[in-house]
Amino acid sequence: MSVAKTCPGYGTYVVHFAEGDLRQSATFSHSGIGPRRDYWQSFSEWNSASDTIEWRLADGRPYATILRWFIDNVDPNTGSADESHRGQVLVISTVAETEPEQGCVAGYVDARANRAANEIARRVADEIARTFDCERDEPRYHGERGPFSGTPS
Repeated sequence: MSVAKTCPGYGTYVVHFAEGDLRQSATFSHSGIGPRRDYWQSFSEWNSASDTIEWRLADGRPYATILRWFIDNVDPNTGSADESHRGQVLVISTVAETEPEQGCVAGYVDARANRAANEIARRVADEIARTFDCERDEPRYHGERGPFSGTPS
């Protein structure tokens, strides 16, 4: 089972959300841009995204988002995911303005490993996401990365 939806976002901007095999993906764009069906950014582990999106703005227009993801890591002793192994990662994404541009993940912050995770994510959004090239640049972790931060895919 899988699902793909376009949901209202900030003003005339939208969220393209998809889920398949207990993994989720989200991209962000101006409402006139459809989702790229061949584009998927998530984590290898089962995961879910929060329902709160922080939109970073310049002159009233979003250029980046910050969205908290929950990573369901397996306890090696039990073979099952549990709360003590659950990761939390702030995912910083760009926001597409025009076709054929596509919003993408520009960076990650491990929210369990960094006391000031929100501030780090805002800095990444403001300093890196604004000029991030989705076709050329590779997203990376910023700050400390702990054992529950997942494997981006």
